[in-house]
Amino acid sequence: MNQAVTKAGFFPRLGAYLVDSCILGIVLFCLKIPVAFMELAFPDAFIFGNVLFHYDIFDIFFYLLTLLYFVLTTSITGTTIGKRAFNLTVVDKEGRNLTFWNALYRESVGRFLSGIFYFGYIMIMIDKNNRAFHDYLCDSSVVYTCRFKVVKKVVGTKAASPAAEPAETLQVSENLYKESNTTPQSTVVVEVEKENAEISQEENE
Repeated sequence: MNQAVTKAGFFPRLGAYLVDSCILGIVLFCLKIPVAFMELAFPDAFIFGNVLFHYDIFDIFFYLLTLLYFVLTTSITGTTIGKRAFNLTVVDKEGRNLTFWNALYRESVGRFLSGIFYFGYIMIMIDKNNRAFHDYLCDSSVVYTCRFKVVKKVVGTKAASPAAEPAETLQVSENLYKESNTTPQSTVVVEVEKENAEISQEENE
């Protein structure tokens, strides 16, 4: 992966996870309301019995729904809603989006192991590359996606003043941000119109 890419630290990643958790929490809460009414109406129904340890079918379904959210968004777009809010993306060592199976391994087994005493997440703060334990397992990194490409645009002068000089274009260095060949780019157009004393005088008259 391009070494110029800036790796995301602990707190931006934590903020992104909290945003995703809030969104998923709202969605799951809405889905659990009818399930709760069903359980009150049919408390002895087999679908509310324990299937795996103390988890019933709906608990497993909600977990798989949450897992599917992280896996699909990470593998298809490279980012989740929370990560997008913090301008973050998940890439592999080549700077590309994770494959479906790699994302599945990262979001299931990887996060489970990182969650043991939360040591895998604490690693982000002490690792020189800001990588969690599940990042090392899947050879992934969380990086900033922001990249700007500066283009030149000339702003024309008024048609009534043919003698007026064309506007100056401000040259801005493309080193404002480090570029990554894996991230989408935004375009920043900087324009500076050159003032013409004769035009201003005519307008004032």
